[in-house]
Amino acid sequence: MDMRKSTRVCGSFPIRIRGIDNSGHPFNANSLADNISSGGLYMQLGRHVAVGSRLFVVVQLVVGATIAARGVVARVEPRPHGLSGVAVRFTRTRLLPSQGGAAPWAPAGSG
Repeated sequence: MDMRKSTRVCGSFPIRIRGIDNSGHPFNANSLADNISSGGLYMQLGRHVAVGSRLFVVVQLVVGATIAARGVVARVEPRPHGLSGVAVRFTRTRLLPSQGGAAPWAPAGSG
């Protein structure tokens, strides 16, 4: 039985992550969110982060909308090839203005 409060949308959504890893080092990473809802997201991450860590994420949705969110790591699962499956619970979200199809972190002229 699914106990989630909000409906998930499954897919591969480009995501930019900023946070601090288990070693205390700040990082910026690109990845894909496997699913997203109004309450959070689940992604594959090549960095090891702890439950309770705070992350900042920017998600490019298929419809062209971009969401910026602050969140807290709710769950971490080991995955193959040194990756971690990371569930993030949003604490604050914001819809960003359209970037003309380019991801907000892409260099000018790359979109």
